[in-house]
Amino acid sequence: MLPPLDGPVPNSLQKITKTSNKFFDISNQNRKSWHKACKEQTVQQTNRSSRLEPNFKISDAVVMPILSDTSLRTRLSLAFLALVIIMSTSTYLSINFSQNASQEMRLLVEDQTRRALLAQRAAKRVQIATVQLLTLLQTEERVERIPLYRAMDEALRGADAAVRTLSKELSTPAISRFIELRNMYADRFQATVEEIEFNGLAAARAHFAENTQPVLNQLLEEAEAVSIAQQDAMAASEAEYRENSAALGTMILLIELIVVSLSLAFSYLFARSIAALLKEPVQVADRIASGDYTTEIPNARSPELGRLLKALDHMRSGIMGRERQIKRLAFEDRLTGLGSRLKFMQELESAVVAPEANLVLLDINRFAQINKALGYHLGDEALTKVARRLETLSAERFNLCRVESNRFGLVLTNESIDETRALVNAVLAAFEHPIDLSDQKIYIDLRAAIVDASDSTKSPEALLRSAEEALDSAKRHHKSCIELEEVPPPSEAESLTLLGELRIALQEEQFELVYQPKWCSANERITAVEALIRWHHPQRGYVRPDLFIPFCEQTGFIRKVTPWVVTEAMNAAKRWQQAGLDLVVAVNLSTLDLDNPSLETHMQNELQRTGIAPGNICLEVTESALMSDPDSAQAYLQRLRAMGFKLAIDDYGTGQASLAYVRDLPVQELKIDRSFITHVDTEPRTAAIVRSTIQLCQELGISQVAEGVETKEELNWLRKEKCSMIQGYLISKPLAEADLLKMITQPRAC
Repeated sequence: MLPPLDGPVPNSLQKITKTSNKFFDISNQNRKSWHKACKEQTVQQTNRSSRLEPNFKISDAVVMPILSDTSLRTRLSLAFLALVIIMSTSTYLSINFSQNASQEMRLLVEDQTRRALLAQRAAKRVQIATVQLLTLLQTEERVERIPLYRAMDEALRGADAAVRTLSKELSTPAISRFIELRNMYADRFQATVEEIEFNGLAAARAHFAENTQPVLNQLLEEAEAVSIAQQDAMAASEAEYRENSAALGTMILLIELIVVSLSLAFSYLFARSIAALLKEPVQVADRIASGDYTTEIPNARSPELGRLLKALDHMRSGIMGRERQIKRLAFEDRLTGLGSRLKFMQELESAVVAPEANLVLLDINRFAQINKALGYHLGDEALTKVARRLETLSAERFNLCRVESNRFGLVLTNESIDETRALVNAVLAAFEHPIDLSDQKIYIDLRAAIVDASDSTKSPEALLRSAEEALDSAKRHHKSCIELEEVPPPSEAESLTLLGELRIALQEEQFELVYQPKWCSANERITAVEALIRWHHPQRGYVRPDLFIPFCEQTGFIRKVTPWVVTEAMNAAKRWQQAGLDLVVAVNLSTLDLDNPSLETHMQNELQRTGIAPGNICLEVTESALMSDPDSAQAYLQRLRAMGFKLAIDDYGTGQASLAYVRDLPVQELKIDRSFITHVDTEPRTAAIVRSTIQLCQELGISQVAEGVETKEELNWLRKEKCSMIQGYLISKPLAEADLLKMITQPRAC
């Protein structure tokens, strides 16, 4: 603010003072606001620039277009380097643009502010000089006016310096006009001072009001105009700065879009490059997974891919080796190197759809005795040499397989029955010569069975069962080869139905026991009976035992039937004992019963329940059952004998090595098969065998039972030879319990 004048102040001076104060107030406010605005704009621009850096993230999938044979590690490194370069460039450009804009704005603000301050300084100095002049016009004493002169000169020099600086930096009409008015005001000011000194204060006041004051007013107005011009320039600079800021933001956004686009492009290129590299290994892996192990492993186009392909090659080799090992274990017999049972069943399954096919089953007769006499090691060697000799006869016409321990099977497709017979005869003839085994010669006795395998209605299992039954028949009838033509066994669905009906029959007591008497020749009465099972089906009626007993043995259901027979037989024995009858009841044991530990427990429990003596029960075992596993069967029978049961060998003479069984087994009874009893009175050779058997049993203290006696001549011959017991239709057919009791109470002489 201008200092107040002493005394009355003219209106013109008051106007000048107000104008000057207003000018200074506006200038100060504008200067402060512009400084604040520029500072805020600079800070905002710097923050915006600093926020750009986190927006440039590195994408893991970005890659550069690179050579196809570059390693994945190199590709990833180059892609990462490219992203770093792009990010660094983007950050650098953003920061550089921001710094440049901030620097330009700072310089612009400083220049504009400095110029505005210069203009204000010039106007203020002029105003100070004017104030001094007005004070001078009020000062009467010259001595007091001298300091005022000095102050006016100093103020005018300051104004002149500011004007000169402005004139150097700006060449505008306003500055030129300001300088012109400043010079004019200097002249008028000097004239006013001279009037004070020469003509007095009154003349000086008049001169000031008339000449100096108009120029002073114009000078102040021009100073204000210069300040306003500088403010307008600052406003224009601000608008330009805002435009530059918007342009900078657009440029930064464009850079960000470019970075994102490049990232996406690199991601796509790198992903496609990786996918192209992995395409072939994936295809190779798929082909290996599908079982194609002959696929070629392609050349590697990168070190990592090379390791992957090498691993796939190793995996393929490992899988092939393991599959060969699995197939060898599954389809190859480890002892003989022939096909396994599984391989044989596959061959048989393929044969049933052939127009002509035959199944041949070969069995080494008395092989159990070979193992027992020579040991299992030499037995295995014998099997191997038999396999080699059979292979020499195959001539690639069939695949030879080892079906069981001493049984071999082969399937001949597209060959007639005559050709099959010729082949079997050649095989049998080949084994008329011995094999060398541990410095000794062993003759191998083969049995063969031929079955037509071209019937698609038969399952492979049914065909194999038929062949096994035919082979057993060949051994029983001492035939080298037998052909089997029979009604096909029940289908799988029928087998399941029959098995279900057997279970129901056991639950609903459809089974019953009948008893065939055994006549004691010494006492001439019935002393024992054999329990035989019968089935009365509610719909089918009477079902013959030969139709369901073999099925029970094949399916293992015999393990359920035998305990039932034992229970019923012991119940009958108890009833007869209570009735005062002393009868021994015989029960047949199957092959599967000889490895059934629960049957022992069941028989022990039934003995305790019924209270009968175990000697009233005779357990009959066929030689064929003993042949399955002689050692195990012998141990089982030893345990039964230790429990007190009587033991009998059934169908004696039809098996193998019967004398060994008679010697080793703890049996009390031997049943001579009916094949030796028929016509024993008319056939000397048969009579000799039966006679020697009876004498042997008598020497060993074993009772004999002659099976199948149907004529009086056979009975008389057996009585003459002192055979212990007679059984057959001549004595009686199997009878129900009531009929049996009636027969016993009314005995008849034979």
